[in-house]
Parts: sequence; structure tokens; C-alpha cells
Amino acid sequence: MRVLDVGGGNGLEAIAFAAQGHSITLLDFSTEMLSAARHNAEASGVAQRITFYQADLAAIPTLFPDDAFDVILCHDVLQFAEDVGATLFPTMTLSAIPPSPRNWSGWNWRCVTGIPVRKRRIV
Repeated sequence: MRVLDVGGGNGLEAIAFAAQGHSITLLDFSTEMLSAARHNAEASGVAQRITFYQADLAAIPTLFPDDAFDVILCHDVLQFAEDVGATLFPTMTLSAIPPSPRNWSGWNWRCVTGIPVRKRRIV
């Protein structure tokens, strides 16, 4: 799979996917977190499977074509998006984890994504 890890931080999830043979693009706004992610990927022996981008998640549509990825990971990052619908590609599988169940009870995922929400394990 071609996986975009948005707000990938220190790379732990990207590394796990890369170790399974997937092609990963890790995007994070923080240069410090990207440095940690590169270090962790090198130490894990999967750095060659991960491409790193320093950018805000609002830049996603300008950085990548619509069909660049099979899956987008947005774990603990969507709360920073001003317009999720304009940021993410509408035809992909999205794995989203809000920051905390206490903080997201008011989220209407159908309104955010424009599609009905289904829980599904992808890997």
C-alpha cells in the first residue's frame, strides 16, 4: 500500500507500516519531529521505505496528486485542520483517530468528511 502519514511525528506508525513492506510518506509540520522520525526509521532499518515532508497538512492538495496514496493516516491531527474536506483526498481510505474521546464527542464525522462513517480495520 501507498500510505500517507499526516502529522506522523516521530514516525512510529510509519515505521510499523514500512516494516510490513508498505511505501510511506510521512508529513509533519515540525522539523524536530521529522528529525526524530528519520532517526527512528534509520535505527529500525526501514528509512529507504519512508519519504519525509516538512509541511502543514493544508498543503497536502498542492504536494500530491489525488491518486498518490491508498490510505491516509490522520492520527491525532484532524483537530488542526481548518477544512478537512479540502485537505484530504475524497476517494481514499482514511484512518482517523481523534485526540481523546473526551474531546471529540461533539464531532459530526458525516459533516467533516461528507460521507457516512464506517469503522473498518485496514491492516
